[in-house]
Amino acid sequence: MEIKPRSDSHATRKWGVQLIALVLLLAAISLITWQLADGATPDGTTVTALLLAGLATMALAYPRSFISLGERVSNVDAFGIKLELRVQEAKLAIEQIDKEEDGHTVTVPDWPSSNKRAIEQVAGELRSKLQFTSKALLGNRAKIPDEVIVSNLANEALLTPRESRLCLDLLGDLYKRLDELEKEDCEDFLGRAWEFAYRFASRTFDRQARILLVNSGWQVVDFKQDRGHRPDFIILREGSRALVAARVADPRKTAIETGARIADVEFPLPDMRRLVVVPDHVDHLWGQVEDPPVRVHERVLLMRVGQLAAEPELANKELAGLPLVEA
Repeated sequence: MEIKPRSDSHATRKWGVQLIALVLLLAAISLITWQLADGATPDGTTVTALLLAGLATMALAYPRSFISLGERVSNVDAFGIKLELRVQEAKLAIEQIDKEEDGHTVTVPDWPSSNKRAIEQVAGELRSKLQFTSKALLGNRAKIPDEVIVSNLANEALLTPRESRLCLDLLGDLYKRLDELEKEDCEDFLGRAWEFAYRFASRTFDRQARILLVNSGWQVVDFKQDRGHRPDFIILREGSRALVAARVADPRKTAIETGARIADVEFPLPDMRRLVVVPDHVDHLWGQVEDPPVRVHERVLLMRVGQLAAEPELANKELAGLPLVEA
């Protein structure tokens, strides 16, 4: 299926909120009109109708605010108990991440007895990944506040609203809410939050790579594959096709191994090229990777994702003569 950077689901919810608000407004006006026509003295029903009319008018004028409010007050049972609102939101964000994950096991640290110190440990990992993504994905060379980076990533559609709130909560005082949980539930939550922070850079770059390639005319297709690594994807364009692995880890350590792995993936499609793409602004590449691309395997090219988006023909570049790098 094609991966699109944005969908029309938000517009659908907006019209839904406005339709419900319009119905409520008409009902409130009808009730007030009926009372006035009947000569009734204003009472509690009148006040309720006026409040309902005001709320409906606000929903008509500011539907997006009501959509955000609805997302934040959704009720779920988590870890067997009903959690306070902000922990609910964090849990829901992490559950969505679990659905996207790759089956690779992340080692969770031993947590200190203080929830504040535990959250600070998670926040430290997240801050490190936020600074990396700001530099490698967005090209910001100067250090900027972590909260600003969260906003910048959200503006680029690299974080969902729920994930953005989770980041801000982990960077804030979420530990106060965790004190309300049983120890086992708290450790479960901390473990999942650690995985979120640990995988943050790889997840956001995977999304960025897909968005950039779709916007440059490629069709992005997922396929069923073995777990144990970040998902790869296929790109298609005017007869060209390639298997792509998007990676942010130090290419000198991982690119060779990734290249060997995707070189061995078998497809029934002919002429399937194999590519490893890395962020545009990482600075730990081989010197030759800028232009032209380099080989990390006899059959696998490595290039920056911006190169592939700007020059789609690179996917079909002749391999012969390109430098073959070593770890």
